[in-house]
Amino acid sequence: MSKEEIMQRIVDAIIAGDTPAVEAATQEGLDSGIAPEALIDEGGAKGLEIVGEKFDNLEMFIPEMLIAAETMRALNKLVFPHLKREERGEVVGVAVGTVAGDTHDLGKNIVATQLNLKGYEIYDLGADVPIKQFLECARTNDDVKIIAMSALMTTSMYYQRDCVKDLIKHGIRDQFYVIVGGGVVTGDWAAEIGADGYGRTAVDAVEVCNQLIAGTAKPGEGLIKIGDI
Repeated sequence: MSKEEIMQRIVDAIIAGDTPAVEAATQEGLDSGIAPEALIDEGGAKGLEIVGEKFDNLEMFIPEMLIAAETMRALNKLVFPHLKREERGEVVGVAVGTVAGDTHDLGKNIVATQLNLKGYEIYDLGADVPIKQFLECARTNDDVKIIAMSALMTTSMYYQRDCVKDLIKHGIRDQFYVIVGGGVVTGDWAAEIGADGYGRTAVDAVEVCNQLIAGTAKPGEGLIKIGDI
C-alpha cells in the first residue's frame, strides 16, 4: 500500500472516530518506513483539521470532536516513541496552554509535541488556563520567550486578547512573543488583538515560532501568519 493510501486511511479513521482503524493504519505506516512526523502531520493532524472545518460548518458537533480527539491520542501513543528531538543552539522556552474556559487540549498537545521535537523548551500549562498563569510562567522562567495560546470556542478566544492587554498593562509586552491558534481562531483575529503570530496547524505554529525567533522584529512589532483561512 502506498504512502498516500495509508495517509488517507488515517485521515478517514480520525474523521470517523475509528480507533482500531487508525491504529492499524498507523502501525502499517511505521512498518513501511513512513516518517513518524509525517504520520502526525499529513495523517492525524489533517484529519483533525477536517473535523474542525466540519465543526465550523455545523456538520459535526462536540461529541464527534471528542471522539476524533481520542482517536488521535491512539495514533500519538503509537508514534511518539519513534520521534526524535532536535537540538537548538539557543534555549527558547514556550509557555503553552489552552485558555480559560476551554478544556479541549488535543491541538495544544500536538503543538507542544512538535515544538519540543524542534528543540524548544516546553512549559505545558494544560487546559483551562487563566491569564495570570501564562504571565506567571513567562515571568518566572528566564528562557520563556513565547506565549502560545489555543482556543477552540468563540466564548474562550477573548482570553487571548486579554492576555495581550495584561502584558501591556504590566509593561512587559516587549518581552514575550504571543502566538495564537485553535479551531475558531483566524489570522484576522490575531491581527485584531495584537498577537505576534498565528498558525492554522501545528506545523504552521512551529514555523511561526522559528520565524519569530530568527527574525529581527521585537514582540509587539508585527504579525506572522501561516496557513490562514
